[in-house]
Amino acid sequence: KRTITVSNLGLIKVPSDMYQYVQVMEAILYPTTRCPYNCSLSSFNDKLLFNFARNVEEKDIIRFFFTWLTQKDNLPVTVYSNNWEEAK
Repeated sequence: KRTITVSNLGLIKVPSDMYQYVQVMEAILYPTTRCPYNCSLSSFNDKLLFNFARNVEEKDIIRFFFTWLTQKDNLPVTVYSNNWEEAK
């Protein structure tokens, strides 16, 4: 059993005439019973994106990661969720 799978998609490029229509590009790796957390990272339009998906209630790993990231280098971080309870 694994704790998390991480996939780095790297720099995502689109044709130059499409940039004005695209704000973010996301890739979601769905979790499985063998791997309850999945993370993909990519960069697009000068932004580094981390996408987490989980099939367990515990969100400590994700919360720790973003807390560490903001404290490490004082990086500006925006976190959003599709879970309304977490977004409050």
